[in-house]
Order: sequence, then C-alpha cells, then structure tokens
Amino acid sequence: VKMALEQGLEVAVFDLPQSIEQNPPSEKVLTSGIDATKEDELKQAFAELLKAWKRIDFLVNLAGFIAAFKKLEDLSVEEWKETMDGCVVKQLFHTWKKEVQS
Repeated sequence: VKMALEQGLEVAVFDLPQSIEQNPPSEKVLTSGIDATKEDELKQAFAELLKAWKRIDFLVNLAGFIAAFKKLEDLSVEEWKETMDGCVVKQLFHTWKKEVQS
C-alpha cells in the first residue's frame, strides 16, 4: 500500500473491520471494513468504490482464509473445502466475475 501511494496510485483496502482498526492505513487510502467471504458485503464495498472512483485500473487481491490452523494432512475434507471456498471461490471468482465486471 505504501509503495503504491508513493507511486501516486489511489488505493482502496477491503479488510475485516478489526484488522483495519489494528493496522490503519494512510488517510489517503479508501477503506471498507468487510468480511470478504460474505458476498453481499463484497458487492456493497465494490459499489461504493466504483461510485467514488468510477473505474478500477488494477486489482490486487491479498485476502486469505483458513478454516483451521492445522497441518495439511490433519485437515478434514470439509475444512479443506471451506478454506478453498474462502480463498478461491469467494475471494477471486466473485471479486472479478460479479463485482468488477458487472
């Protein structure tokens, strides 16, 4: 974020409210406190961002999620599926397909 701002880019951060509170970005950063695994919150955040900026030139998604802090071999199939759904399906596919392209 700091390097992007130093290059003159506008930056938005979507993160959990408590994370933004614990690690506040520069006042120049547009922030939205959301749970990115919740599609309605993600849609609302993108709607507000596009209202403020009109377009997005670059999108960097650094969101991550883990269902359980265990070794891979100790994860159940359901924990693995929940992690993949949180990291891949909700974070990447929904971000691009539904919010950015609509």
